[in-house]
Amino acid sequence: MRSVEPKDLIAHRVFFTEFDRYNTLHHWDNSRSGIKRLLDRKLKLLILTKGHVVVASSQLLESPFAHDLIMKQPALLSSGALVSSMKYGHDTTLDFLNDKRDEQLLDKKNPYHTKTALDVANAIDEVGTVVRWSLAGNSGWFKARLVSDLDDPQSLLRVTLMHQNV
Repeated sequence: MRSVEPKDLIAHRVFFTEFDRYNTLHHWDNSRSGIKRLLDRKLKLLILTKGHVVVASSQLLESPFAHDLIMKQPALLSSGALVSSMKYGHDTTLDFLNDKRDEQLLDKKNPYHTKTALDVANAIDEVGTVVRWSLAGNSGWFKARLVSDLDDPQSLLRVTLMHQNV
């Protein structure tokens, strides 16, 4: 596993949260193939236009759609097209998974207790890239970016605000 800081990722990055949105639908067999196609298309478009897509480690380990994608297309991880995001405090994705398993020890239906989640964690640790984050770092980056955009007369945010009757 290659570990990087957020500043080390190229500027054109996107954080993908769609796996979380569909986690509860994985048991609906009739809609599964349509949702999978939708997610595949969104990811392909984002990877083609942005270069890589950042996804929370928790979503990669919980989502049956993410499991399926990673197990069928491991090159997404090894190429850096799919980047896992993990909060500081865990040395590896497997450590993160084990902590999640310990937190919910009694709930064996929890997606963290599957063999596939273990396989995904190992795949991320073996060939993937993980971008680390902290709450303070993310908050500071957001604040700095907001202030910068408000100061810049050419920013979309400032131009939009100038046209509002606020």
